[in-house]
Amino acid sequence: MNTPAVRRESTFVTVLAWVLIIFNAFSIFTALLQNLAINFLFPDMVDAQTAGDQSLPAVPMAVLRVLGAVLLGFAVFLTYAAYALLQRRDWARRLYIGAFALGIAFNVLCLALVGLAFGAAGLRGGAELDALPPELRSVFTGMLIAFAILAVGTSLLFAWLMKQLSTPAVKAEFGA
Repeated sequence: MNTPAVRRESTFVTVLAWVLIIFNAFSIFTALLQNLAINFLFPDMVDAQTAGDQSLPAVPMAVLRVLGAVLLGFAVFLTYAAYALLQRRDWARRLYIGAFALGIAFNVLCLALVGLAFGAAGLRGGAELDALPPELRSVFTGMLIAFAILAVGTSLLFAWLMKQLSTPAVKAEFGA
């Protein structure tokens, strides 16, 4: 009797897929809460704010609703892609490699923008920063350092995950 070859599945891909499923499920929950806030809580707050001060521009609620729906759809899609990764679908492996690459690019962009903002404050003579109490300046510096460590650490993790998902052994699991 011919038995089909047993496909060896690595623990790495299984654990990664489950972690992504769990994180993306939390993203769905968060996006649902955001949509509830946008559709039920936020319109009343915007109406009350713009009624008192006509100089404030009205927030186009349609834009916020579309953005909330897109974020919810994106979270659902990424959760499905994580399930597909668990099922060893090659398109999901490639998608997450691309998502991790975008995460690295986003971290670099955010670090550059934060550095630019702090640098611009220093280039203008630093009057804004010098006017702050020393304790508050040290808090801002600490926040910048913590943000930089988090961004670099996350980027290194994403690079490592991309490397692991691109190894020949993992590719073989996906039939790639």
